[in-house]
Amino acid sequence: MGTFIQGYLLMLGLIMPIGMQNAFVLSQGIHRQHHYLVATICTLADLFLVSLSVYGLGSLLTRHPLLEKLFILAGCIFLLYYAMVCLRRAWRASYPSSAEPAQQRQRRQVIMATLGITLLNPHVYLDTLLIWGSYAVGIPAHARPWLIIGGVSASLCWFFLLASAGAYLAPWLSRPRTQQLLNIVIALVVLILAMQLLAHLY
Repeated sequence: MGTFIQGYLLMLGLIMPIGMQNAFVLSQGIHRQHHYLVATICTLADLFLVSLSVYGLGSLLTRHPLLEKLFILAGCIFLLYYAMVCLRRAWRASYPSSAEPAQQRQRRQVIMATLGITLLNPHVYLDTLLIWGSYAVGIPAHARPWLIIGGVSASLCWFFLLASAGAYLAPWLSRPRTQQLLNIVIALVVLILAMQLLAHLY
């Protein structure tokens, strides 16, 4: 049980800070567009990635600096692109006449977007994988499944809480001015993450 709690708290510490994935889950909740499906995919992705990390993948990046730098560079490009998308949304919210009408995303589009936000996020590999991999070294082999179960349980609770909160607060969060502010905040956070990643290259 102690290992389960360790995994639970470790995952909460990694996923609770605001980031692209959390913002995306919250946004899908606000629009009530397959938000529980998104929460499920994010949880399953954490199960997959944490399992890989605990059982050895996390050490791969530490042993191959060039591979780590490629991840960082690709991640920076992705983060900058996502920041531009958020700023463009904020700009269009300021000028309704130039904004395109919102379209309901199809299930397949939502799945692909969720996988992209999750698996193309460099912090998944540079933080989550490395941290989980190094943390698991001090855990006996027979207890590691409980570490994973604890972490995935935290993901399940957190992502479904975000999706539900987005849907519940939708009347307030879906206001154009609130959406504009939210997109600006997300863009600034993503730009800060990109700068932090660039610092790893030097």
